[in-house]
Amino acid sequence: MKQSLRNSRGFALVLVLSLLSILVFLTYAISSVSKVAGEVSAASVYQKQARQNALIGLSVAIEKLQSAAGRNVVTASASIRGLSVKFPSLLGIWDSGDTNALPPNWMVSGNFETKGANQITYLAMPSDPPGITLVGSKTVTAASDKVIVSRVQITDTDGGYAFWVGDEGSKVSLGFDASEVPLSTNGSPLLPDPRGEISTFLYSSTIRSRVLVWDQIKEISPGASLKSRFHAYAAKCFWVDGSGNMQAGLFNINTTEEDAWAAVLRCYEAARATGQPVLSSENAADLAGSLVGNFSRSTGSAKVRYGPFRTVDAFWDSNIMQDSLDEEEITTVTQDDIRIVLTPLLAVRSDTFRIRAYGDAMNPADAGLAGATPESVAYCEAIVQRTTEDDPGGNGKKFVITYFRWLGPDDI
Repeated sequence: MKQSLRNSRGFALVLVLSLLSILVFLTYAISSVSKVAGEVSAASVYQKQARQNALIGLSVAIEKLQSAAGRNVVTASASIRGLSVKFPSLLGIWDSGDTNALPPNWMVSGNFETKGANQITYLAMPSDPPGITLVGSKTVTAASDKVIVSRVQITDTDGGYAFWVGDEGSKVSLGFDASEVPLSTNGSPLLPDPRGEISTFLYSSTIRSRVLVWDQIKEISPGASLKSRFHAYAAKCFWVDGSGNMQAGLFNINTTEEDAWAAVLRCYEAARATGQPVLSSENAADLAGSLVGNFSRSTGSAKVRYGPFRTVDAFWDSNIMQDSLDEEEITTVTQDDIRIVLTPLLAVRSDTFRIRAYGDAMNPADAGLAGATPESVAYCEAIVQRTTEDDPGGNGKKFVITYFRWLGPDDI
């Protein structure tokens, strides 16, 4: 009897200890789940904050672009400055009557805040870090084509933003067909032709009009080396013409992208009238190289050959095309021959721009600490288009977003 009682007490003790262990385990599991859920919830909050701050950066960029480019202006990338340019992808905007060599500012974050204009220039960008890379090795090939900008602290918050505005109209638009583009004086469509580089987009290609955004060019042309041509080719760019109508597929002559110029010069051969002199595809490529060189070359009178050109007539009057023809010893065609065919395609400003923006969210406990890293970051990209509608703020014609996407690290 006593033995049975002792056995029952021993069993009860084991049972109690087992139940207690299970209770401790359940308490720990519930605590762990709650901790994980709390961390996930906190991460979600930080991610939302980072995205919101990226959208703030985008809004600031559009506001600055609207103020600077809504009116009659001239636009050009910093590459127009000549041979000393280290960071050619910064956008400059000049009033149409401004004859200064430098624009009032370059369109990136860090140039509109307390430090003042032109803190980031074609000669100097912040290092990364602490600068923010918005055009990096996943987008472009050459180090000089990258864009690094300053992070701007958002007042009374623990987050910041950054942005870069890029000039799409100084690229050639590959996403239009013959019915949409400007016509030469003989009625022939002026379609840029990246022959031999993206074979899918030959002059006569019917696939062009399927392209709506840049990424679709990569999908249609697998294997094409597009990273090296990010600053030369675009999908679709539009302009507001002098009559207040939307015009597709013009080309901003204030660019020094050789691939872009080669594609434009190939328009000549496809659009020339019967009997006009011939410009072969090979000569067009050679001419493009010489032309780009002449944008930054000194002449015998020590005149520096850089723009931006304020008018299309000023471009032709500079004789830069004929000089380039002479240097390449191309005698089959003259500047006047090219001028007659290509002038309807050309402009000195852009109305389509690409904006990349960044936002981050910091832990309040880390805010202000040197070397502190954000809890979350976000990147976005938008194509913004000048329209025929008046801006309610009185800054010329209104810009609107025509394309938007969130970016991941592999997109930068």
